[in-house]
Amino acid sequence: MQLRALSLAAALVLPATAVFADCDSILVADTCVAPVNTIATEAVLEEPVYEVGDTLPIYDYNILINPEYYGLPVVNGHWRYYRVNGDIFRVHAGTAEILERVTEQSALLR
Repeated sequence: MQLRALSLAAALVLPATAVFADCDSILVADTCVAPVNTIATEAVLEEPVYEVGDTLPIYDYNILINPEYYGLPVVNGHWRYYRVNGDIFRVHAGTAEILERVTEQSALLR
């Protein structure tokens, strides 16, 4: 087990010098190992899309503290404004249900 861990560590640290004819990667302890720089490490992360009626994970997004600055009416009920991926939603304060998309009403985001 330690030999395998040591071999893997050597593959990550040592330059790629030994290559099999049928292996286009590094040869470590008679095993063909892909070099670190050729392993796909990037994941494409897409922003979630929310619609009216969805439950918004409110702790993942910013609440708008000063809606007048954004050209929106003052909060006058049991709901709050949240900015989500370039949109502004009116969200129920107790259930986190999206009540309305108000992006078009905002003076700054038009």
